[in-house]
Amino acid sequence: MTIASLSVPPDTLETVILNEPAAIIITNTAAHTGRFGKVHCLSNAEVTLVAENLTENGSATINGITMKSSSEIEGVITSITLASGQVIAYSL
Repeated sequence: MTIASLSVPPDTLETVILNEPAAIIITNTAAHTGRFGKVHCLSNAEVTLVAENLTENGSATINGITMKSSSEIEGVITSITLASGQVIAYSL
């Protein structure tokens, strides 16, 4: 087995780590935008999502989805708005 090494300039690595959090915990009702790959429910939540590759009846806006604690939604999600509950959204 061969394992290749990857050389990344230190300043590039710092930029990635400092500018983009791996995830955000959402506990308020403001719209949160970005590129998220997974939304994990921390406590029962009602969520509205906008996604690139998920639809609800043909619409990219998925309104008022009820998520139970520990449930997850995966896709390319670009906006998350809570009506209630708490989620953690993992960045792409």
